[in-house]
Parts: sequence; C-alpha cells; structure tokens
Amino acid sequence: MTPPPTPAIRTDTQPRLGLALSGGTARTVAHIGVLKAFEAAGLRIDCLSGTSGGALMACMYAAGVPVADMERLALRARWKDIAAVTIPRLGFLSSHRIQEMVEQTIGKIDFSELKRPLAVVATNLSNGHKRVFTTGRVSQAVRASCSIPQIFSPCDVDGDLYIDGGIVEYLPVMALDAFAPQVVIAVNLGAYREAIRQPRHVLQLVMQIVTVVSKQNIPASEARADYVLRPDLSRFGPFMLERAQEMIRVGEAEAERHLPQIQALLAREAAPIRWLYDGLSEQPS
Repeated sequence: MTPPPTPAIRTDTQPRLGLALSGGTARTVAHIGVLKAFEAAGLRIDCLSGTSGGALMACMYAAGVPVADMERLALRARWKDIAAVTIPRLGFLSSHRIQEMVEQTIGKIDFSELKRPLAVVATNLSNGHKRVFTTGRVSQAVRASCSIPQIFSPCDVDGDLYIDGGIVEYLPVMALDAFAPQVVIAVNLGAYREAIRQPRHVLQLVMQIVTVVSKQNIPASEARADYVLRPDLSRFGPFMLERAQEMIRVGEAEAERHLPQIQALLAREAAPIRWLYDGLSEQPS
C-alpha cells in the first residue's frame, strides 16, 4: 500500500490571510488601491471573497490578473461596457455584459482553475437564501452577484434566479469560512454612505433601498473580521466610473494608513506558526 503523502512544511510564517471585498457599484474600484498597497508591502493574499462589484475585483485578482492591469481596465471602463438596455420586465438593464467582460479578462474558467480560492456571494431570489459560489463558472457567479435588483435583470443559474449578494452579505466575511483563513481583513466601502433622503429618480430610489437592506447585515460581518478597512468614498456617487483614478487612490491611502496595525496583527498570529516551524527545523534528520 502506498503511504499517504507527507504534509508540506511551511517555508514562511505569514498566517493564511483571507480578504473580503464588499460591494459598492462604481466605488468598488477602490479595492484595486487596497490590493496595490498590500502587494507593495509584501502581504500575500491566500483566499478571497467578493460581493457584487467586490466579486468582480476579487475574481480578477484570484485569477492572477496583475493589479496594474486591473487598474488600466478600471480607468477605461464605462457603463456601456457592463450594462445593456433591455425591455424592462424584471430589470432596466441586462447584466450579460458583466459576464462577457469577466470572460474576456480571465477566460471561461471554473473556480477550480483560479490561482487563489474564491467565494462569490449572491442572493437566491426563489427562496431568499444566500448562496456562496465556490464551484462552477466564475463569470456566471460574478454576474449573479452583481445583478442589482430592478436595475439589472436577475441572473439564471441552474434554473434559479439570483440577484445582488449585498442583500444577504454585503461584506462577505462569513463567505470565507470554507477556506479557513487564520486572519480575515474586510474592506467595507459602504461605511460612509449616506442614504438619499429624497430620491429624484428611480435609480436613486433603488440604490437607497439596496443601501438600507445591506446595512442590516454589515455589523455581523464586521464583527467576524479580524481587521476592517473603511475607505471614505462618500464624495463619490455610485455610478462615477469616470473618477476611478481618485477612488483607487482613496483605497490605496486607506490601506497604507492601516498597514502598521495589519502587519502587527499578522506578526502576532504568525508567532505560533514560527514556533512550530522552528521546532520542526531543529529536529534531527
């Protein structure tokens, strides 16, 4: 009988790090700035989760798209590239272009083909339950997660209709449970949102409703995270793609400001790993 493989011994002491990226429509480009700062500091992201626009950012990074390429894509993106007008039956726009954009960027790949584990959150419209996608076609899961109700038509996956994951988990910390990270950093882009008191048109009305609903599940998610970043994007509207560069800078500055605390947290969590690794290294061969 062939003996089972010997588990690999860690060659570094950074604890397994999970990154949860919230929704935020156009403001989700700020996640690119966070990733830029983390990479510059040498932090390794082992697994990711994303909701809505956060799922779009997370899937690219999980697939190995360089952050510089993600930034270039964000700077030239316009709404016509990710939304198509449709006959308003279940939504004013179709989200099929989101799926097409993902496939043009990372290919028609399944979750198992990603370079880093990824979880994508969407809301099952048939039963109201959260679904965490970790298998199947990545682009389809991202499209489902980004389908803001009434603005985008629901996305059909295996006969069930799915809408924006922010309805059930705007800040997808719990979605990372499947990967058992030792440290979870969450990026909440909605921390400084102000509800529109008197909506002037139907898009503002829909976004206000989604904001009110998603705010109900944010506290539980933040409580489960080890560290939360809250970039202040309050001066940017939810559809301001033309100000992507500014929002990326806000995300980068927020991450840089908190890097000392994050590195201290990782160092504390790394101590038991370092002790175990040193002990194994000292054993006679």
